[in-house]
Amino acid sequence: MYKYVFREAMGTTTDKLTENIRNSQYDGAFSILYSDVPRQRERYVRLAEDYKKIYSGSAEYLFSSPGRCEIGGNHTDHQNGRAIAATVSRDIIACVGRSTLDTIRVKSEGYSENVIDITELDVIESEKFTSNALIRGICAEMKKRGYNIGGFCAVTVSDVPKGSGLSSSAAFEVLIATIINKCYNASKIPPIEIAKICRAAETGFFGKPCGLLDMTAISVGGEVFMDFEDPNEPRAERANFDFAQTGYSLYTVHTGANHAGLSADYASIPEECLAVCRVLSKEKLREVSREELISNIAKIRKAAGDRAFLRALHVINENERVKKQKAALECGDFETFLKLVSESGTSSYELLQNAYSISDPKEQSIPTALAIAKQILVSGGVCRVHGGGFAGTIQCYVPKEKESEFISKMSEVFGKNAVLKTEIRNIGAVCVDDIK
Repeated sequence: MYKYVFREAMGTTTDKLTENIRNSQYDGAFSILYSDVPRQRERYVRLAEDYKKIYSGSAEYLFSSPGRCEIGGNHTDHQNGRAIAATVSRDIIACVGRSTLDTIRVKSEGYSENVIDITELDVIESEKFTSNALIRGICAEMKKRGYNIGGFCAVTVSDVPKGSGLSSSAAFEVLIATIINKCYNASKIPPIEIAKICRAAETGFFGKPCGLLDMTAISVGGEVFMDFEDPNEPRAERANFDFAQTGYSLYTVHTGANHAGLSADYASIPEECLAVCRVLSKEKLREVSREELISNIAKIRKAAGDRAFLRALHVINENERVKKQKAALECGDFETFLKLVSESGTSSYELLQNAYSISDPKEQSIPTALAIAKQILVSGGVCRVHGGGFAGTIQCYVPKEKESEFISKMSEVFGKNAVLKTEIRNIGAVCVDDIK
């Protein structure tokens, strides 16, 4: 057991916190975040018990940071485009106690403890691509922006599977930022600012250039319409739509293939989009109309190639499609929304060409998963490649009457744990104690 000097925990001991969870005092908050309150109650009890085993101080707060599911706008954010994403009930949860020491300690289930001295906020090259780098980067960026930082200890448990396409890494980043926001800034840092802090940490300290889509969706919460026309000041608007009333369930299916060795495939998309922009003397495809793109086909094909033209066409069409998806959801026209999801998936497959890698054409797990899902959903429902593509997951909107057949047949091919029901929740990363 680690021994630290902890701040007075508002009169609450870890035992009392555990008792409050057991006695259903958190059930109201859990019912807002989840559909399976009894299971979540026990999950949080185990979390608090783990905290007591690992750390000697009193736990103060419970936190939840959800995964996110991409709904529309596939590969448009790096072109200053529009996108729709939604937070899901699968999340990373944390039990947290503040410390008087200038140290952050995070023990995530299944991983070694992260220990960060927050008086040292420069980039450490040997830390790149580690959780330590993310935590240090978040602290550095918060301090740079004039916010408070401080020490704490946290135990975390996640049911956002790595490689599931639900953005487990962004969920972790936003979780850490939300903890510091609650513990040392009275939760006054706005959600978009949280997202920007996390992106700066991932880019500058972790070492991976990224956009704001995942962090913005997770920080804002719910079904979120995002516009990245100004990538440094994105616009985000939550939808007023109840997915649970549609008669469909949302699933992701992990095909078993991973993203290792696919960096060149992912990089080729923004590179080819940029090549098209150079032909048209533009910075990003957001500045290019469909008519301008089509009228310059010959020049684009000669300078950038056929695939670059097709990918640019996908991005431009997808930007307009997101506006139509938003309008359909706002007026409750779910059938039109599903039609647009199907169109978007077809565009990603045929124009963007991110269903499989041409470096290994025999490995086509996503096309296989889509083919099977389409056979099951032939009389209703839609499916599409999810997220970055090339490997990983597909997304499926399944009529409730077909759920049993869908789970059975997809599990038979890809394994029981590969088929994930991803219920949409309306709250982003949050201190659970603050949910009313």
